[in-house]
Amino acid sequence: MSSNFSGQDNYDLVIIGSGLSGLSTGLMWLKNTGNKKTLIIEKNQYPGGYSTAYEREGYVFETTQLFPDIVDILDYLGIEIRLKPYEKDFMRRLVVDGDRVEEYRIPAGAENFKAYLVKKFPGDEDKIKAFMDYSVDMFRQVRKLKANSKFKDKLLIPFQAPKVVANLNRTYSGLLDKFGITNPRLREVMETFTSFSGVPSNRASAIMATGAMLSSMTRCFRPYGYFDEYPAKMALLFQEWSGEIRFDSEVEKILVEDGKAVGVYTLLKCKFLSHFF
Repeated sequence: MSSNFSGQDNYDLVIIGSGLSGLSTGLMWLKNTGNKKTLIIEKNQYPGGYSTAYEREGYVFETTQLFPDIVDILDYLGIEIRLKPYEKDFMRRLVVDGDRVEEYRIPAGAENFKAYLVKKFPGDEDKIKAFMDYSVDMFRQVRKLKANSKFKDKLLIPFQAPKVVANLNRTYSGLLDKFGITNPRLREVMETFTSFSGVPSNRASAIMATGAMLSSMTRCFRPYGYFDEYPAKMALLFQEWSGEIRFDSEVEKILVEDGKAVGVYTLLKCKFLSHFF
């Protein structure tokens, strides 16, 4: 991968970071807005963020464990990657507390996961079932929402997705509290999925963490090659669609005027201005 930075200093959109979220944002923006001047600033010399691979002493290590259900996104963007679906157990969770080491083998499928949790924590059976049934229904409502909704679609959201509306400002930890899940060992397993967002459960969105849990275990995949193939193809497509990426350029400061982000400074003292951020 190489930078295709043109040297301009004014853009319609400046994105910090070429991880999967940054690349997805850039691609969706360009696909739905036309030829807007868009720049991604990346501190590393390659795209991908946490989804990457590296070689050490002759061995290749990957930082990504799985892809959740990204098939619709790949189709929408026109990216071709051969994916192999996970079956049976798709994740192992090791919890280490002093000399105590517990292993949890999380199965694929929401119903299988619910049954597994009930077997592991029979004293919390009713809470587990209520939580999982609620989460599955909320995720179903999320999937019904349109990415580019019109005004009339927005008016229907409270009726089509009441659970989504009810949890807009709730954290994943708060959602566990809602169902009385206080068993610390059970919470350790349930909070596995907040790690996908890189923040603790008391800061992670209930909707996002639930989506990560259910989209992962419902249809999860790994590529036949390495995981960094996906961000590499996203970055190339972003550049093909006239987007610019400047690698090896770390952001030093975000410029704020009247409470709005209007641009950034990099460590090289270059200034990039943006109407949107």
